[in-house]
Amino acid sequence: MKNSVAKSKARQDLVNRYLDSLKQDKIPWRCGWLNEMPYNYSSKKKYRGVNAMLLNFISMMNGWLDPRWMTWNDVIKHGWAVKKGSKCAHVEYWYPMRLVDKESKKWVKVSWEEYNTWKANRSKNQSETENLVYTLGCKSFDVFNGECIVGIDPYIEKASAKIEATPFVDKLIENLGVTYKEEGSRAFYSPSKDMVVIPSRERFESQYEYDAKRLHELCHSTGHASRKNRDLSGEFGSESYAKEELRVEIAASLIGIDIDLPSTDANLDNHVAYIQSWIKVLENDPEELFNAISAAQVIDEYVLEQGEYNHMRIQQDLDNLAVHEDGVYEVQHGKGTEKVAVFDSPSGQAYAFLCIKGRLQAYTIPEGCDLEHHRFGKDDRIDLDEYFMDGGMKEQIYDMIDEAGMQEEQADDEMEL
Repeated sequence: MKNSVAKSKARQDLVNRYLDSLKQDKIPWRCGWLNEMPYNYSSKKKYRGVNAMLLNFISMMNGWLDPRWMTWNDVIKHGWAVKKGSKCAHVEYWYPMRLVDKESKKWVKVSWEEYNTWKANRSKNQSETENLVYTLGCKSFDVFNGECIVGIDPYIEKASAKIEATPFVDKLIENLGVTYKEEGSRAFYSPSKDMVVIPSRERFESQYEYDAKRLHELCHSTGHASRKNRDLSGEFGSESYAKEELRVEIAASLIGIDIDLPSTDANLDNHVAYIQSWIKVLENDPEELFNAISAAQVIDEYVLEQGEYNHMRIQQDLDNLAVHEDGVYEVQHGKGTEKVAVFDSPSGQAYAFLCIKGRLQAYTIPEGCDLEHHRFGKDDRIDLDEYFMDGGMKEQIYDMIDEAGMQEEQADDEMEL
């Protein structure tokens, strides 16, 4: 079992790669193409935090576009082979544990909810936590990229769409409540005024430069006392300033991937000034890099939530649904089976609509799932009332369901989830 503060091999690999690339003027948290987040081939789950940053960086350095990663067991199970000379990457899986027997030193895995509750109660010095002992365990896995595998189906890259407008960033500004101005020739965030200022959009070289700069400064604003309350007191060039720039720049790059902002090599030159102040911090204490990645993940999730990205993405999808080529499937639901109408969307997310006791329900379909054996749960469910307020849109959905061979006889006002 590893201590939670121990540097695993995956972490050290990432530190070495980042340090080396920084010294060579290579910036690892930007890439010149639309980059899908790396995910595990078997579980279809996207890697997060350190694992995601490491695998993204390795892919960028090798020119790989395939986001699929798999263990050696996955390769063997499918009868594939690893290309000669290929090297694996090291990822880690962290999990909470509770001590159940001090004499035998027996530990059992527990849920993150239980661990976080214990941690919160301990900070409040509650007596019931005194005899409880928890820790974090870690397992490391070697994984190979899909482009290193012989026999696997070629990865088909998702078509990249030109970003003409970014309502997500505008919604983020509105919901954060930060003062926002476009004027002058400087870009900065003022904590004392809680104000973001950037040059007017006409002065930017590209749509990417404009949106990336807005995201960068808005990420700074998440540190305001009224939001995430980070230390923003550092002067330019100080270690405190460098730490903030590092976490914000990583966060902005993660958000850019999340909302599909494509970048080019030319965009990277705009970040060089920031990089120079980070090298000192990284060389003095590489653990600062992991602290920054952890903090960046928090900023990333907070910004996506505040900008209502998931809501916007689903709304855009539902505005442009098309009946899936196979139309209707029979799936597991409750104790029996139900027929569902399946629809595709421009983002690649598929949706299922079904009628239970004459009432319409909608679900997202996880990528790569086997519909015939998939049980839809509350995590997949969509509250249609949040998206289909327009009567014409509801009518369109009914028409699409009819086209798929399913009849819905209930009135619009009887729809519920």
